[in-house]
This record gives sequence, C-alpha cells and structure tokens, in this order.
Amino acid sequence: PIPAFVYLGEEDPRHLRSRNMLRMRNLNLFLFPDQSRLRRFGKLFPCPLPFRTAGADRDKNWPSLICRPARVAPVLSSLITPVYNRVDYTLRCAQSVLAHTPASPFEWIFIDNGSSDATAKRLADLARKDRRIRIISNRQNLGFACAVNQGLRKARGQTLVLLNNDTLVSPGWLEGLSSCLEHDPGLGAVGPCTNEAADCHQHSDVSYNVRHFNAFAVAWSLQHAGRIRPMHRLIGFCMALRRQAYEQVGLFDERFRIGGYEDYDYCLRLRQAGWRLGLAEEVFIHHFGHVSYQNTSSWQQTSAANREVFLDKWTRKSLEFLDNVSDLKIGRV
Repeated sequence: PIPAFVYLGEEDPRHLRSRNMLRMRNLNLFLFPDQSRLRRFGKLFPCPLPFRTAGADRDKNWPSLICRPARVAPVLSSLITPVYNRVDYTLRCAQSVLAHTPASPFEWIFIDNGSSDATAKRLADLARKDRRIRIISNRQNLGFACAVNQGLRKARGQTLVLLNNDTLVSPGWLEGLSSCLEHDPGLGAVGPCTNEAADCHQHSDVSYNVRHFNAFAVAWSLQHAGRIRPMHRLIGFCMALRRQAYEQVGLFDERFRIGGYEDYDYCLRLRQAGWRLGLAEEVFIHHFGHVSYQNTSSWQQTSAANREVFLDKWTRKSLEFLDNVSDLKIGRV
C-alpha cells in the first residue's frame, strides 16, 4: 500500500491506503479528483505551487496528482512535551502527531506539570492505547525548563524533539526535521517555520484557515523542499536536538521561571560549544501560542523576569568579572 493525502472539497487531506493505486515505492502522493479541485487547492496559498499532473487520460479515477520522494527517519526520536492544563489543546496536538508520524520510530514523553483539569486522566488514556507514550507527573508546576529536563533524562532517542502541546504538526514533519540533522552533521538543533513565534525569522507572515492547515502545510513543504536556513537562535515551541549536542551542552538552565528565554539561553550555549542552528524551511507547524498562561499580562510578566535572568547570566556577570580584574587599567600596557 502507498500512503497518500487526498483533498476532497472542503475537507482536510485524509490518509488513504490502496493496493490498486500505483505500484511505486518511496513516493508520497497528493491526489485530486479533478482539475477544478486542484485549482481550488492552489488558491489557498500565497505562492505558486509546483503542481505536476499525470495520468488524466489513462486513469479516470485518479486524474491529477503531484508527488515527491518520501523521507525516512531510520533512528528513534524522543518527543518531549510539557503540559499544564488546557487538555483540549493537548489532545489536538496528540491527534495530529499520531496521524502524521506513521513512518517514523518515536517515543513520546509527556510531563504533566501539576495540571488541575482532566489532563492526567486523558494522558493516561493515551498511554494505555499507545505504548510509545510515557508520562511523568509532577505535583506542581515546575516550569518549562525543569519539565524538559525531566524528559531529556528519560529520553532514549538519537533525535530529541521539544514540542509544545499547543501545536499542530503536519505530514512529514518529523522526517523533515530529522533529515536536516542527518544532512548536516554540524547542526546541533533545527526548528520549523510557523505562524506564531517571537522570532520574526522563524515566523512566516501567512494566513490560512486552521481547518485546512494540513493542505497548506503540504503545499508549503513542496514549495520549500530541501531548504535549510542558518539561524541565530530558535524558539523552543518545537526544536529538534542532536543527541551528541545535548550530551555536550547538558540540560536546560532551571533558573528561568515557568517559561521564556531558556530556549535562547540553550541556543547560545549550543553556539558556544561549536554547534550551528538551522531552520528546516520545508516543515511548517501551527502554533496557537501561550495557551498555558492565564492571560497576556501573565506571560509578559514571566517573560520580563526571565529576561533579567538571561541578562544577569550573560551580561552583568561578564562585566562583574572584568571589574574584578585589577590589572586591567586603561592606558597601561
């Protein structure tokens, strides 16, 4: 059977298996029932798409299709997802990951940071249904950095993927991130493009209906296939780490409260250790953003406090070090 994504009217692309489709291997197929539907598909996106059509006269059942080589991630990946309430977003994230990561071997570690809603029960249900899912439960909210570190200590994969619970992944997302690390051994971490991020270089100014996100992300992947952009820093909502880089740099700094700036801090530490950062442009992940915070004001206060921790660590401490060097005198050789 050959996996394919089918776009039918207003519905999202749906996974299809058919032994009578085409006898070809290593292809992901994107099928359309007629030319008008294909044109409607193309209008969803702000850029022209590299559509290829084939078999219109030979096969009336599947007249129009576009295709590209499939990617394979041969090594185990560990997904690490801290959660704090908002079980509705967690379940949507889980549904998208389980639907769009069929070919990649992975384990998924959830860290429940003392949620007071139905998160614990629903995570337990997921773990009973899928042995790849493991759960770490905390009695209180220990923050993002501490929760991620708990997951990193338990992770067995060669690729370590931090993934927020307020995300929706797209077809081929994990293979896309992993292939970037495989392609360039100097990359210590890579991230995806997204609709919502603090860094303008990782955020793409695009609009789409979230109902059609899968269709949008597939077309985006085709348009940006194989592109890796060097990055100054990455956002921790979704970041794939090379195990070798993690083992060299170590755990996240738990001085950062709840969430914010710990990802910048880690990126800086990676670069100091000689690793480069990259953006997997062909991977697009939807990010709702900051759903675990009570309100915007709460997020801003936490971010401001963590910014002070970052500045104290990387700027003020350096100045204090220089001030304590008594032999440094201006004008003295």
